[in-house]
Amino acid sequence: MTRNASGELWNDASGEDLKSRSSFSDSPPLSPKYVKIINAIATLDEEELKFLARDKGGLLDDELRKKAWPILLRINMETPLRKFTDDELKKHDSFQQVGLDVDRLSKRFPHSITFGKRVHLQQRLKMVILRVLSENPHLHYYQGYHDVGLTILLVFDNDEDLAVRILNTISNTKLFRFMGRNMDKVAGELDTVFKLIGLKDATLEKFLKKSECGVMFCLSWVITWFAHDIENYSSVVRLFDFFIADFECEAPIHFATSLVLLHSRTLQLEECSMANMHSCLSKLPTHIDNKSSELEDCVELAHKLFLQYPRAYLEALECAQKLRAERMRKLRENLWQIKDKVYRFLWSKRTAGLMIFAIAIAYQTYRRNNIPVIER
Repeated sequence: MTRNASGELWNDASGEDLKSRSSFSDSPPLSPKYVKIINAIATLDEEELKFLARDKGGLLDDELRKKAWPILLRINMETPLRKFTDDELKKHDSFQQVGLDVDRLSKRFPHSITFGKRVHLQQRLKMVILRVLSENPHLHYYQGYHDVGLTILLVFDNDEDLAVRILNTISNTKLFRFMGRNMDKVAGELDTVFKLIGLKDATLEKFLKKSECGVMFCLSWVITWFAHDIENYSSVVRLFDFFIADFECEAPIHFATSLVLLHSRTLQLEECSMANMHSCLSKLPTHIDNKSSELEDCVELAHKLFLQYPRAYLEALECAQKLRAERMRKLRENLWQIKDKVYRFLWSKRTAGLMIFAIAIAYQTYRRNNIPVIER
């Protein structure tokens, strides 16, 4: 056991086991990146692991992820896990919905997993999700949460306790804003996609707004970390490397934006209608499903977006836009008031002129009708 910079205990014995693999004379040579990841795990180097998780290929394989993810998430392995009886888990409000959603997950499993193991994993997944929800009454289940849970369980190879630790930490940090009583905060998160698109490609933003497609096309992308929309397991876990290494919890938004931006040209060749554009956008993840090069391009652009437009910048920009809008509103309001005063003034002058004219006519009529005619 060793301690990290915060003084927390970490079980890194397996990190040493991984490190020792590079010394086996009869083993194939390990790639330089693999060795770097092993060393970072052994030394609990969070910054290096963050860089390697973001770098091309991510953390390479699940054996490394099992050791790297707990370090990146700063999980204290010594913290005892609360145990729940089956009856306690069944009393949870989301018990029925979790069961229904998990039972529909057959398409999410890698083809190499047998039917019997799938059924076993589905049962374990239900327990993992319900244990996390029961431990955290402030968290509320949403459809798509099970996609995240399954990916974690697959990486940890049916280690239910470790999967609970990982999902519990992610739920209280990176997914926290999606686990309220409603999805009100999600709309604001998705609006960030359009803000970023506008900053990088104003023509595309104008096109998308003209189509009135809205931002709901990327809802499942963000709340499931693309696990619902990408079938290839290796692509999903590679994205999880990137998202878990993101301490700002914004990588899914930036990745969603980069995916749209990289298809700007083809999107603008499509029919600019709500239905068609929503359909085209919803299918974008299929373009990176089995194309690692395009996926890596999206990761790289997403990181650049984060560096170029951090949340503080976007918030300041939004504040400035609100101030400008308020000033324009007040200016229009003042102009209308001035215009109204001018109209009132002109109308009052017009009314006075009409009254004088009317009096003059009445006077002439009176004279014509009342002055006697002098006869010669």
